[in-house]
Amino acid sequence: WMEIEQVLRGKNILLTGATGFLGKVVLEKILRDVPDSGKIYLIIRNGAQTRLKDALDLPIFESLRSNHPNFQDYVTRKLVPIDGDLSVPGFQISSDAMRELQHNVHIVIHLAALNDFFESLSSTLRTNVLAALELLEMAKKFRNIQAFIHSSIAYVNSDRKGFHLEELPPIEDAEEILAELVQMKPEALEASQTAILGNYPNPFIYTKALVECLLAKRRGNIPMSIIRPSILGAVWRDPLPGWIDSVGAVASALLYTGVGLIRFLVGDRRLIVDLIPVDVVACCILAIAAATIDKRNFNIYHIGTSQNKPIRWEEAARWVSTYWRQHNVKKRVDATPLRIRMYNNELMYRSLFFLRNDLPALLYSMFANTIGNAKQRETAASLRELNDRRMSIILSFKHFTSNEWIFDVSNTAALMRSVAHPDRFYFDVEDIDWEKYFRFFCYGLQRFILQEDVKQPTDLLRIDLVQEPLKRTVVSNTLFAWMFPDLSWAFKEYKTNIGIDSLMTMRNSSETISLIIQSPNVRDAIKHAAEEEGVSVGEIEHRSRDILEIMAHELYLPVARAAGWFLRKIFKRIYQGIHVDEIGLGKLRAALGNGPLILIPTHRSYVDFLILSYLFFEYDLPLPHIAAGEDFLGIMLVHWILRHCGAFFLRRSFKDDRLYTALFTEYVQRLVIDWSPIEFFIEGKRSRTGKSLHPKFGMMSIVMNPYFEKKVPDLTIVPISISYEKVLEAELYSSELMGGKKVKESLQGLIKASKILQSNFGRINIVFNDPISAKDFTTKQGLDKGLDPFVNHQDRKRIVEEISYKIVYDIIHGAAITVTSLIAAIVLTHRKGISQHDLQDKVDWLRNEIYARGGNVAYEGTTKSMLTYGLDVMKSIVCKERSVYIPAPREDDREGKTSILILDQMKNSLLYLFNAEGMIACSLSSIISSESTLCKRSEVLDGARFLNSLLRMEFVNAPSPNADIDFEEVLNGMIQRNILNSTNDQVSISDRGSGFLTFLTHLFWPLIDAYWISLLTVFSMTPSVSLRRSHYLQRVQWVAERMQLEGRLTFYESTSMEILVNTLDLWRRWGVVTVRSNQPSENTKGTRKEVKQKMKKKNVTEDPLVELTSAYHSEGALHDLLDKIGKYRKPGTNATPPSSLGGSSRGLCALGGSSSGSLVRQ
Repeated sequence: WMEIEQVLRGKNILLTGATGFLGKVVLEKILRDVPDSGKIYLIIRNGAQTRLKDALDLPIFESLRSNHPNFQDYVTRKLVPIDGDLSVPGFQISSDAMRELQHNVHIVIHLAALNDFFESLSSTLRTNVLAALELLEMAKKFRNIQAFIHSSIAYVNSDRKGFHLEELPPIEDAEEILAELVQMKPEALEASQTAILGNYPNPFIYTKALVECLLAKRRGNIPMSIIRPSILGAVWRDPLPGWIDSVGAVASALLYTGVGLIRFLVGDRRLIVDLIPVDVVACCILAIAAATIDKRNFNIYHIGTSQNKPIRWEEAARWVSTYWRQHNVKKRVDATPLRIRMYNNELMYRSLFFLRNDLPALLYSMFANTIGNAKQRETAASLRELNDRRMSIILSFKHFTSNEWIFDVSNTAALMRSVAHPDRFYFDVEDIDWEKYFRFFCYGLQRFILQEDVKQPTDLLRIDLVQEPLKRTVVSNTLFAWMFPDLSWAFKEYKTNIGIDSLMTMRNSSETISLIIQSPNVRDAIKHAAEEEGVSVGEIEHRSRDILEIMAHELYLPVARAAGWFLRKIFKRIYQGIHVDEIGLGKLRAALGNGPLILIPTHRSYVDFLILSYLFFEYDLPLPHIAAGEDFLGIMLVHWILRHCGAFFLRRSFKDDRLYTALFTEYVQRLVIDWSPIEFFIEGKRSRTGKSLHPKFGMMSIVMNPYFEKKVPDLTIVPISISYEKVLEAELYSSELMGGKKVKESLQGLIKASKILQSNFGRINIVFNDPISAKDFTTKQGLDKGLDPFVNHQDRKRIVEEISYKIVYDIIHGAAITVTSLIAAIVLTHRKGISQHDLQDKVDWLRNEIYARGGNVAYEGTTKSMLTYGLDVMKSIVCKERSVYIPAPREDDREGKTSILILDQMKNSLLYLFNAEGMIACSLSSIISSESTLCKRSEVLDGARFLNSLLRMEFVNAPSPNADIDFEEVLNGMIQRNILNSTNDQVSISDRGSGFLTFLTHLFWPLIDAYWISLLTVFSMTPSVSLRRSHYLQRVQWVAERMQLEGRLTFYESTSMEILVNTLDLWRRWGVVTVRSNQPSENTKGTRKEVKQKMKKKNVTEDPLVELTSAYHSEGALHDLLDKIGKYRKPGTNATPPSSLGGSSRGLCALGGSSSGSLVRQ
């Protein structure tokens, strides 16, 4: 192995072109990874010291500056800037500097060149040829010269197409040509330039080809290597992905597309483009320098990607278009969605260019010159110049977009195999992820060239299936695909290629039903039902078949294709994008084959039901079988489509129905045993508030049992986080949260909902969290907690609970935070109004806080563009009144209550990031007074722990049902970040933390208010009176709304029905109330016809009774608990009940006046 650091140890290097793009990267690489090299001499013109200092201040050196213990001393000792100019004979180097070079230099790395395609032949001849030859003659006088490295370009043979070896250009008479060119005057060179260049596209490439031949002939005994990089691109890996500080060649085209000046190119999109990251070239240069030392042979090294990692122009254009569409550029002159197109026919290209660019400029120029003013004439001239610049850039690049070359990299590959530490000196281009690289390339242009504040791209959510579907259609690149792209997509070849094809191995319905009916558990249930009802076993068996026929899926690919086509049309209409985590999807694919696939996504919308099937079809993964409620059976046509797309149907409740339980359990377990992918929602129902619900264990227990019973070797469980910038049902949810009845699903309702096609619902973000192996999870639980679920059924139950909480925890923490969530959180904190400037500043601050806590924001553009985009999605929810943004009022809702509830639902997706800190903030706020800003540490922690227990139904804080938050650690973290000050055993709020704590408290005060109001309403209950659960909740909401109306309650979202339901569950767990059954549940008794009719109807849910427990019969216990909760409400909030209730505690039983008796069960 060649140890580059060892070979270059103590070697003094002369580096030219150190202030150029490649030179800076090479210089940084030497300083960072070859620190023991000798001095580095830098020939720099026009003030070497100043220009070097400016270069070292650039972002490319930031990592080195930050990590080196004494950067300034290091570079002062290491670098020797020399004033000199390679464009003039003799380089204007002082005699003292020349003597030092002659005595000390071991290696010459010549990177300086004039690489502008538009420069004249006379200028490029001097810099690229004569300067290089003169530098070679200078190097011959160096006493210790051991290597001479010259930087050329791979396209020196581009006058010929095809495969190019690492050989010199076939210029036999280079010396004669040079002598002739030197004798010609600049004017004569310019006049003869076309004839001199021949098939070479520009003077830069021609002079590089010429000087290679001359250097090889004149080198004498000096060890020499020529490096030939292809087209240089931005940094790929180190030290700063995406960094670029000059625009030439490809970079100029990418930049012009970003600002909207170039939308189509002339060239063949099917050809290969050879692009090489600049940091790969830097690594190669140092490896080549080390390999050249004291070698007398002459080598040429191609550094490119066309042979081992080819990429076509059409792929590059697609990924570049995607980035610029997703990242709004401030300086963009054309705001229409960008899609770069390439035309092989130059006449067509010029015609389109004329129609789109020249003609508008010509018409405007005619207007300006005829009746316009001076400013308009100036604008017209600028437009003409801009069009000329556009055309010149495109035509200068035409040679590379209309031709294809494959560069042999044999020498480079052999060198790569000999290098030690390939992690630091890397040039294996096969590792490049082109899609990711182009995103970073465009990011670098936006960040470092346009100087815009844009976030670095992440691997998460980089694919958009709406705007840029995967190009894998059977008839791609055909007229049909061009005319009917969505239909072409829907009828592409679908093949999973993983050995688990749900369409090929799937049993038919009749076979599955027969297996289920004959299973021991179902036979026992049938026998028990027959004995209980006094009917024959055959009758119950027929009934069971009817139940299974209604339950079972009938997955049929043609229907799934048609549904996919329809969904694609809808998605393109209402969504800005569907962004997919391909890395997580890759982990899922890798885990296939280990065990049956269990998909468990977030449940926020009905879109959840088919979005994964749509996505799996796109990626050639097995279509899942989806657990859906029987509510859908009442929707004509829709239930048929769902069934044939893989849905199977279950009742909302059947725990007391032994027959149905046995049939459903056996059906699901049969799917698992047959390795059919299953998708279900562990939360049980759609969350109306945007917060994840605590898991339901029933379905999880069913799918886990085949593993516990060793019928499958493992289960691959995949938690999937789906986040919506705006859910389709947002308006319906707000109505339900305000106490309205849930709208029954129907075809008529679906047709009425077609108005949503005119709305903008933003983006969907889908993140695939790490797959969970049931085998590995169970093994770990067995080792850690001594559980054995294979034998002990109680241990089995615990394992199910543990893994269920782990799944929900992963779903919460894996979700991408949406733009709308950030805006909603800030608007609700400042709901009385916030200016656009302040809103932008606070959204930017919040985004940084989310990143600091390990969260991901599903937007990478500038804060300004993010705000503009988010407000457009939220335009019906947030409005601008008198120069400030507020929750949007409606004609029938002047207070904006609906908007507040929708904003609250959007905001809640980020609460988990601030959960523990928010509870500490509310605890602090309850203690601080006008007399003292100091709080006892223990008192703050006690308050936070109490609030955590109070709000336990609102959050899943840990991947285990019994895990606690370490508030000590959280408090210490807030102190370390200077949010809080600490003195001995007391804490206080720092100046920096004041605004942050205001934000935190406004996140959690609405929840505390809801629990306080709910307990306040418990005072209306007497020991002898029971309330139906629905009436109790109506009563709580009425109290909350009255208090909010009277100004005694700050946050309208505290009236949310879903939160109030959680409060009742908490009072039951705390022993404040009991909730007992009021009526028997539905079962499957009856004739076959009756069962079919019943199963197509919505189940009747029982309305249980709520009663005070004996421990809270006295008002004192309730008062104490109410006061304890009220302590953490927003300071200054009036804690008295609504005026109509009077001041007495039990006076709340008069709620509703004379009609209150109807609310109490007699």
